[in-house]
Amino acid sequence: MGKGLIKEDMFPEITDKYNREGRSAACAMLREEYGIRRPDKVIARIRKSAAYSYDAAADRFTCPGPDPEEAGIFLGLDGLCDPAPVPPGSTASACGKAVEMEKLVQELIGDRLLALSRYITMDTSSRTVLVDRSLLIADGYRVELH
Repeated sequence: MGKGLIKEDMFPEITDKYNREGRSAACAMLREEYGIRRPDKVIARIRKSAAYSYDAAADRFTCPGPDPEEAGIFLGLDGLCDPAPVPPGSTASACGKAVEMEKLVQELIGDRLLALSRYITMDTSSRTVLVDRSLLIADGYRVELH
């Protein structure tokens, strides 16, 4: 009768009572609330369950799972998918982010121009653009002129 009546989703409530108030309180709860005649058999089922481990020295059940200290370190799926609300007074930080993004873009453009300067030279006085076609082809580029 007890195995069919007490499901595994009830184990957290039972183990919590066991850990806070002791074995006799957990057995009394099983007798009074669920009408279990042999609550020690339910406790034995919880001990055998893979979801819980029993520490005989401390007379406590532990549920292997993420530590509460570590649980706050990582973002959950909800935290990743939901956009963070922007408080009304945070326009200064938004402007700061725009400035940082602009600096990043300028740095990337500068890097690209530095790479191109290896192949292309501009002479402004004579209005001439010199392209080292052989070096471009050697580095794997294809040159097209329009």
